[in-house]
Amino acid sequence: MCPVTQIWRYVRMGAAILLLIGGTVLAPTPIPIGWAMIIVGLSMLVHESRWVRTRIRRLRARYPGFGEKLNQAKRYAPGFARRVIERTDPIRHQRRRARLRVRVEDSRQPPPAE
Repeated sequence: MCPVTQIWRYVRMGAAILLLIGGTVLAPTPIPIGWAMIIVGLSMLVHESRWVRTRIRRLRARYPGFGEKLNQAKRYAPGFARRVIERTDPIRHQRRRARLRVRVEDSRQPPPAE
């Protein structure tokens, strides 16, 4: 990865963390700006960090009711939030891994003898 690209990635991650912190501070206020900041910050972190995606997938797998609520809200969510919900869906991730596993196993088998 190019050093400039790596720098911009860290800048985006830093901005996402600042949004999360600011959103956490502003969440108790009557205006829901804090929640919006938390959602945007999490979506940026999910996009940039595989570790965050994995943690959210585990959270959704552990609490299926939470994951189900997110899946129901997906159709009303804006595009960036919809992509975050899809990228952190544990069931979708398991299906994708199973398909990749089948492809790898198929590529390891020798070709049929003629």
